[in-house]
Amino acid sequence: MHTTGSDAGASAKRAAAEAGNSRIIGVLISLGLISFGLVHLAVTWLALQLAWGHSSAKPNQQGAIDELSQTPVGPVLLWILAIGFFALVLWRLILAIRGFGWMRRPRRTAKRWGSLGHAVVYGFLGVLCLRSAVGAGSSSGGGRSMTDRLVSNTPGQILLYAVAAAVFGIGVQQIVKGIRTTFRDELQDGGGPVLVTFGQIGYIAKGIAVMIIGVMIAWATFSHHPGRAGGLDVAFRTIKDQPFGPVLLTVLAVGIGCFGFYCFGWARRHRTS
Repeated sequence: MHTTGSDAGASAKRAAAEAGNSRIIGVLISLGLISFGLVHLAVTWLALQLAWGHSSAKPNQQGAIDELSQTPVGPVLLWILAIGFFALVLWRLILAIRGFGWMRRPRRTAKRWGSLGHAVVYGFLGVLCLRSAVGAGSSSGGGRSMTDRLVSNTPGQILLYAVAAAVFGIGVQQIVKGIRTTFRDELQDGGGPVLVTFGQIGYIAKGIAVMIIGVMIAWATFSHHPGRAGGLDVAFRTIKDQPFGPVLLTVLAVGIGCFGFYCFGWARRHRTS
């Protein structure tokens, strides 16, 4: 069976279109990972300010996005970040459906569920960027009142303990991921030694912070004090209040900054499937 010239031409056009689409997808994923890195570096900067005397600093995702919005290119940057994060949502959803085909089934299934969780995180960050870009801002009142309601009844307390356990478990998983360098599966050629080192430090630091958040949720539930529950800013303020707190917070902030730099390298060497 012979291939006609028209068939060959059509095949070449399809191949070129697929290559072009692949490049566009790769660029969007890289943009998203760079956005993720910028948010982590902004969190690092705010955590360092908190550690050394700026008590009004708010070192969490919303605070980081607010900080980035104050730069000279803030309004444009917010839209670029939003596009990047929503591109990551799409990428992670695709991976959750049919990604990691080279892995054996148990680990492939775990990675796909993990990708679904990542999609939720990226979507949350994308929404925060959009809200800031259009001037909607943010409000934590609804979250605090929800915690108040849950703490005040037994089913709600059980739910909060379950959330605390899940968050703590995610923190442990991040630390294990950093120690065992399993994140190298997400890098082309496994990444270089410098990039892997940044990833190790970053994942371990993020894991410690997430574990503290889980502990704070459990403690807030146990003590019937909803104000002690919270995200990164509450975790960082708790660390600061400990003996040698500013030093400990500085070390943790630098670790999270390492993850930001890892994201920049990840943007160059990410795997798309």
